[in-house]
Amino acid sequence: MNTHDNNIQLIDTHAHLNMEHFNEDLPEVIEKSAASHVKYIIDIATDLESSRKVILNCENYDMVFGAAGIHPHDSGNHTEQDLAEIDKLLGHPKIVALGETGLDYYYDYSPRPIQKNFFTEQLILAAKRDIPVIIHIREAMRDGLEILGNLDTIPRGVFHCYSGTEEDLSEILNLGFYISFTGVVTFKNFSKQSVVAAVPPDRLLLETDAPFMTPVPHRGKRNDPSYLHYILKAVAEIHTIDESELAQITTQNAENLFGLKEL
Repeated sequence: MNTHDNNIQLIDTHAHLNMEHFNEDLPEVIEKSAASHVKYIIDIATDLESSRKVILNCENYDMVFGAAGIHPHDSGNHTEQDLAEIDKLLGHPKIVALGETGLDYYYDYSPRPIQKNFFTEQLILAAKRDIPVIIHIREAMRDGLEILGNLDTIPRGVFHCYSGTEEDLSEILNLGFYISFTGVVTFKNFSKQSVVAAVPPDRLLLETDAPFMTPVPHRGKRNDPSYLHYILKAVAEIHTIDESELAQITTQNAENLFGLKEL
């Protein structure tokens, strides 16, 4: 990326600024990200406590927006009352999504029936509030798609850090969802270029998933939103599209999905 091209603006649609990894230097991370052409960062919660931290970050930093929700890992530690509290937090003017929610059968930190219940209830809540949902699915795609297919109203949203197949991708796109990729696309052993290429540009989003999934050449270090341009470069190469053009497309996609143009 030509770092002198001031027309390039990126949106990190998924970062966990609320995590303890950023306790010591969040102001510097925000400043560095802005200097690296990141226009907005969406700070993603994983439980009730982090949802409250997200709101504090949104109030402290103009370029930060947020998502409140309960991650499948944390669903076993939450109650219906906690979900009611999440519902209240979704009313905050800088909360632009519900999430992250979903299913994770890879780690199985929470019992699968509880994961399914919290995922279903949060999807219903997102549809009721007409707010986008950020979906985490790992080793659970069939159950996730079945839950979505059984809803009366399917909310709009994004499958973040997508790791599924091209076949699943087709079904997800038909449901109207966006797809986002992380720094994994920069790894030497990344083998799903064809899946990335199969996502139409108007459905693509970019994310760091910071502090995780750090892209090459910084792999092994803490990730942060200032590294988003490495992911842009890798996805642009796979799509054989100019980086500045893909930046414009993905930024517009993020603004459209999360209503950022209206704010």
